[in-house]
Amino acid sequence: MQKKYETRDFNELTISEISRMKGLPDDEPDKRIPLSVWIHDIRNIPLKQLTDGDIAKLIRQTIFLSYIVPIAYNRINNNPLAGSLGDGEVIESFQLISVEEWKKESKALCIDTQRFFGDLLWKLNHLQLDIPYDTEGFDDVDKADLENSIQRTIENLNEALQ
Repeated sequence: MQKKYETRDFNELTISEISRMKGLPDDEPDKRIPLSVWIHDIRNIPLKQLTDGDIAKLIRQTIFLSYIVPIAYNRINNNPLAGSLGDGEVIESFQLISVEEWKKESKALCIDTQRFFGDLLWKLNHLQLDIPYDTEGFDDVDKADLENSIQRTIENLNEALQ
């Protein structure tokens, strides 16, 4: 039985709309800062149309996590190796969220994410994770890397929830 995680439908929202809802200005990008230019470029694209790489980058930059994390759950459920820079980039992006950043988020989001990654780890260790195989394959080293990313995410969430 698939556990239900918080997957509110934020698919149609854009970064620009979320910014307005949060009372943030929709400024012109600082062309000297690549992140500013990138955010400006994707700001009017519905979240569901962003690439896996965009979702991973938003997570790494801790931008609107309460909106992006549920989108990431769906991406990971559809393809545990989702990513643009490499296999598992979306999963790996979570381990880079610091304990301090998790503490700024709602307790419900932290608990939900902790459960999601706990179940993901169980599925990985019991060969229940639907890994799409490609020509390069998914070997034991890749599995160990993915497992480490998941464990670090869980550890950070555990600490944030203490």
